[in-house]
Amino acid sequence: LSEPGVTTLGDSGGFQIASGAVKWDPNLLPLIFGWLERNSNIAMNLDIPPRMKYANKFSEALEISIENFKYFDKHQTGKTKFLNVIQGNDEISYKKWYESVKMFDFRGWGIGGATTSIYRLMCALSILLENKEHLNQNREYLHILGSSKIIDFFILSQLQKSFNEVGSNLQVTTDSSTPSRNTTYGWFFYRANFKT
Repeated sequence: LSEPGVTTLGDSGGFQIASGAVKWDPNLLPLIFGWLERNSNIAMNLDIPPRMKYANKFSEALEISIENFKYFDKHQTGKTKFLNVIQGNDEISYKKWYESVKMFDFRGWGIGGATTSIYRLMCALSILLENKEHLNQNREYLHILGSSKIIDFFILSQLQKSFNEVGSNLQVTTDSSTPSRNTTYGWFFYRANFKT
């Protein structure tokens, strides 16, 4: 699976389904679940983000996601620590999503759709904090999907510090495909300028 001391985080591919790059088919569910269990220490449930192809289909995205979460919950063996995923576009939709999926017993939360909007991030965080998810001893991870901006890392670093101060055992994590994708376009990274 991975080297000792190295953690492999698996993403479910929900973004690819929402973007239309992969057509949703319920037969994908056992394939995705099996791949994640074989190749990941921690992994996201297969959520369908209510954006792009599902932009005006929040209820449909949520219904498909709930069925997927039921499958993951039923079949998880403990080999991979699966994370519940919260999605939305505003406080009302994030709350509706949370209320619909909070009963599943997973090892933490992934927040989707938050990296393009600080408002979305705060909506999702406020709902998780209001419901004391950070104090639930069964939760180990809070993962922010697709965070790439330098400012995101300042926010997430402070969030981790605040969790530590209140005795939460949550570890804040993030992922980004941006650095590896940029090489495709001939781009490169260099030292950050914190003044700008």
